[in-house]
Amino acid sequence: MSVQRCGTCRHWIPPTERTDFRNLYKGNEADRLFGICGLIDLADAYEEAPDPVPLAATKDGSDYRATLHTQEAFGCVLHEEWK
Repeated sequence: MSVQRCGTCRHWIPPTERTDFRNLYKGNEADRLFGICGLIDLADAYEEAPDPVPLAATKDGSDYRATLHTQEAFGCVLHEEWK
């Protein structure tokens, strides 16, 4: 079975479409290399599990927003092909 890559996933936001470059003011241009997984990008931490319970979630240590940054060649089992 081949791994399905982020670059072909309907949930992936490529770097060219991102508007949330947080680290650029610090001179960190590397942030421009990564897209975002929109499927597990959580704006707020869960107090109670949603229904249905997601297969993956991102949270930082203080329960603030955390985002999964990936490159186009990264892949995962949550992949859904563009239709």
